[in-house]
Amino acid sequence: MNDPNRFQLTASPVMKRTDDGVVLDFVEFTATRGEDARSWLVAESQLATLPDVVPSSNAGNYVDELRHGRAVNFVEDFSAVHLVLLGYRILSQKAARPMSLPNGLYLAPKVRRATA
Repeated sequence: MNDPNRFQLTASPVMKRTDDGVVLDFVEFTATRGEDARSWLVAESQLATLPDVVPSSNAGNYVDELRHGRAVNFVEDFSAVHLVLLGYRILSQKAARPMSLPNGLYLAPKVRRATA
């Protein structure tokens, strides 16, 4: 991985037992960049988007490997945009704050009252 702003991606399948045998339930994606690691889950039904997001002719092979219960280490490096397209959701850690005004005043959000 040459670019420190890009992520290395791995996908680990989680299987479930059904009447038809063992099938893919969901995939746990893990993206790493240095010591920064991010993980998220993607349902099996959402893997259809993988060939559209992964810039490789191997994307179809990756999906087959996951459906057969084998983990995949992607050879490509990915940007943060790729992670979002693959289902990663960025969580906001800051609570909403009222807009500050001079002298310690602030504007409270408008509350709509139900009218009868």
